[in-house]
Amino acid sequence: MHPVARHKKLMLEESGEWRHIGAVERADNIMSNIASGEAMLERTVQAGLFAPVATSVHERIDYFESVADWKDHLDRPHVRGFAGDERDLKRALARLDAGEECLRVESEFHIGTYVKPGV
Repeated sequence: MHPVARHKKLMLEESGEWRHIGAVERADNIMSNIASGEAMLERTVQAGLFAPVATSVHERIDYFESVADWKDHLDRPHVRGFAGDERDLKRALARLDAGEECLRVESEFHIGTYVKPGV
């Protein structure tokens, strides 16, 4: 299981619909670690050491319950920050502060099963 080398999508709920308002950007060192891991896995498969049996991409959704949750998320070492429309974010944070759960982050990860050929 490993993350996909893309930034996380920040989504705002408005009138029952989730709208993409920006990204929670991963730190450069994390992005390079993810990309390096994907390249190593690809080289391992190309070398014939393991063969893929099944792979799938899954979505992870994290909801924020408060402005403090949002700030804690941004303070994580693997997060570089928010990129997007600051007006949308300000509106979302005001709603969070009023007790509405209207903000979430979506990210993707791979799950793969591999076997050693000939075993």
